[in-house]
Amino acid sequence: MHINPAPEAGDTITYSYYWEPPTIATTAAEVICPDINIIARLALKEIYEGEDEQDLADKQGNIAEQMIVEHIGKDNIPAVGQFYTMNPIEGYGIGNY
Repeated sequence: MHINPAPEAGDTITYSYYWEPPTIATTAAEVICPDINIIARLALKEIYEGEDEQDLADKQGNIAEQMIVEHIGKDNIPAVGQFYTMNPIEGYGIGNY
């Protein structure tokens, strides 16, 4: 990567990137998750459904969904000094890039 103009020595370079986790192909594959409590609650939901405890299953499912939404919100926050959209370089036009 080339940055122009080059930053001064010791300056912090802040950037964002998108990383896509690998596809899970087997039951023995490792699951990458930002919060293992999400996976635990989804597993507990499945256990409760197997025991015909639908109210408890629904509760655990709702908690897991709320946790997922929270993490999606954190992922969508722009990095320091970044905006959600970029305006056209020309300074005019319709919409955003």
